[in-house]
Amino acid sequence: MSEIFLDTETTGIDRANDKIIEIAVKLVKFEAPTGKIIAINQTYESFNDPEEDISTEITHLTGITNEMVEGHKIEAEEVEEIVKECVFIIAHNAGFDRPMLEKLFKCFEDKAWSCSVNGVDWKNEGFPSAKLEAIGNHYGWFFDQHRGLADCEAGVAVLAQKLPLSGQRVLESVRN
Repeated sequence: MSEIFLDTETTGIDRANDKIIEIAVKLVKFEAPTGKIIAINQTYESFNDPEEDISTEITHLTGITNEMVEGHKIEAEEVEEIVKECVFIIAHNAGFDRPMLEKLFKCFEDKAWSCSVNGVDWKNEGFPSAKLEAIGNHYGWFFDQHRGLADCEAGVAVLAQKLPLSGQRVLESVRN
């Protein structure tokens, strides 16, 4: 079964008015029912010029500058091609990423979505936080968060892990 893990970086947290400045998408094939990663079939990442200045706060958080995004545009055809190959879309904050992406691409509207923040009872599994950085640290990984591809790679790696108390794979917990 192929699924997408994706992440966006944006000009802010207002879903109605802020814009995507970076997108990263990984098309991953998982073994059913174990949830083990079989292959990463495709990766797409792109900056996107929001045609407005990126605030100092967002640049500080993401490392993305106005110069980095200038003139860049997400290739809709490439994104749509990847999305049509998947059954599920997973994001670490799907409640935010989904509406941001649906504003730009119709292909996201009819797909099943799951959220790896809210789809797992991280607290009852012994995690102090549901932040991807904290979860990754638990499994011994350290990464530069708040960049699309780094967050996707961490998210995919987390999905393949077993939860410490229930023993269930994170992917199975997210899907349920």
